[in-house]
Amino acid sequence: MEQAAASDAVYETFRHNTALGARLTGVRVDHVRGDSRSVLPYLRNEYFDIVYIDGSHYYEAVKSDIEHAMRLVESGGFICGDDLEGQLHDVDEEQCVANRNSDFIRDARTGGQYHPGVTLAVGRAFGNVSNYGGFWIARKGADGYEKVAVDALRCFAPLFLSPEEGKAFQEKMNGITPTINIPPLLNPEFVEELGTYNIIRYRQQFYCIPHHAGPFSTAPDWLETLNGWGVIRSTLEEARTECRFLTERRAEREARRRTV
Repeated sequence: MEQAAASDAVYETFRHNTALGARLTGVRVDHVRGDSRSVLPYLRNEYFDIVYIDGSHYYEAVKSDIEHAMRLVESGGFICGDDLEGQLHDVDEEQCVANRNSDFIRDARTGGQYHPGVTLAVGRAFGNVSNYGGFWIARKGADGYEKVAVDALRCFAPLFLSPEEGKAFQEKMNGITPTINIPPLLNPEFVEELGTYNIIRYRQQFYCIPHHAGPFSTAPDWLETLNGWGVIRSTLEEARTECRFLTERRAEREARRRTV
C-alpha cells in the first residue's frame, strides 16, 4: 500500500473512479489532496452528512481522524470506516493497548487477526458500534452516537473498472507501478486452495471461503449469495495465515468430537 501511495497509484485510482462514477451516476465529486491532519482542520464544522475513515491503522492517526470526523459531521449524520475486524470489548484489551502502533496482530483471547490501532481508537471514541465484516458505522444523535442497522446484502461497490475501460486503465497503472500488478478485477478469481478453504480474489481483497460453502463461481454476485460465510483479508499472505489457522481449529474440533 505504501509503495502504491508513493507512486501515485492510489491517487490515480481515486481520480479514475470519481471521474467515471460522476459520468455514470451524475454525482459530481470534489476533492482536496493532502494529509488528513493538514486538510481536515480547515473543513466546516457540522457540514457533512457522512464522514468515511479509511487510512493509517495506527492508533494516533485513527484517533485524530475520528476527532475531526466528530466535529465535521452534522447531527443525524454518520461516521463510518473500515478495518474493524475486532471490537474492543471482544479482544484482549491489554494486548490491544500494548500493540496500538502495530498494523496487524492475532488476538490472544479469540485467536482472530485484527488492527489494534483501529480497534482501540474506535472503542475509546464510540464504545460498541455497528460492525459488518470490518465496516463500522455510528449515527450522531442528540445524546451521543448510536448504532445503525445496515442491510449488508443490499450494499454494493460500483464496478468502475468496466470491461471497456479496464484494460486501458490497467496498462496505465502498471506503467506507474511496474512492480505491482493491478488487474481489472471484474469478477471473483480463484487464487488457491489451502487446507479446508479456497482463497478468492475480488475487488482487491482476498476471501477465505470454506469448502462446505459450495463450488466456486465467477459470477459477480456469487460472494453476496454466501450470506457472510468466510473471512475477508487485505493481502494474500494475511488470507493464507487465516486459512491455516481456521483449518487447524477445524481439525482440533473434529478430533475432540471423535474422542468423545
